Amino acid sequence: MAATGPEEDKLKLIARGKENVRRSYASKSLEDLREHYDVWAATYDEDQNARGYLGPGMCAETLSRYLPQSPDLAILDAGSGTGLGGESLRKLGYQRLTAMDLSDGMLLRARETGFYERTAQAVLGDRLPFASDEFDATVSQGTFTAGHAPPSGFDELLRVTRPGGFIVFSLKCDILETGGFGAKFRELTEAGHWELVEATEPKHLHVESKTSDPLLQIYAYRVL
Repeated sequence: MAATGPEEDKLKLIARGKENVRRSYASKSLEDLREHYDVWAATYDEDQNARGYLGPGMCAETLSRYLPQSPDLAILDAGSGTGLGGESLRKLGYQRLTAMDLSDGMLLRARETGFYERTAQAVLGDRLPFASDEFDATVSQGTFTAGHAPPSGFDELLRVTRPGGFIVFSLKCDILETGGFGAKFRELTEAGHWELVEATEPKHLHVESKTSDPLLQIYAYRVL
């Protein structure tokens, strides 16, 4: 059998990553989603790196424009996965990081990185195992999306993020209104719970396949 070249190997990784994303969106229940991510955890970083995954870096950089790059500030990585977001935050000087995810398999990988002070298994949309006003900021990349975390998950993120802190997250443009997120953002704004400080221009999530990759925006809200 002929050896595969580096380019062919990369294409296989890209295809595997796309298939895993498709399967995550096709999950029929929260338990199916958890089981899928438990399995995907073994190759998640390899798959995402092959595609040139930009999301964690974009969220961390957006946060750094508003929150001082201090090692003393507590930050929640909500939907942390294997810890790619923690790596991006660490590079910017943030050190007091907490990883939260629904998947124990993903959290195991996150713990192994050494980027986090602690990890917690929890589901966005449920009551979170944190005190009110516990964090100076919350970051969530790729979690509020179709079939994953619902718009109601922002209620708990507001509870655990202190007034004056920030919630920074990504959201695909095509589900802003159809997924109920736009309505939720307006509800929380009108109720005086937070205020928008930035919504980036639509961007692609991965370096590769930009023509087919869905556009997303990074949002930064200040908690009131």
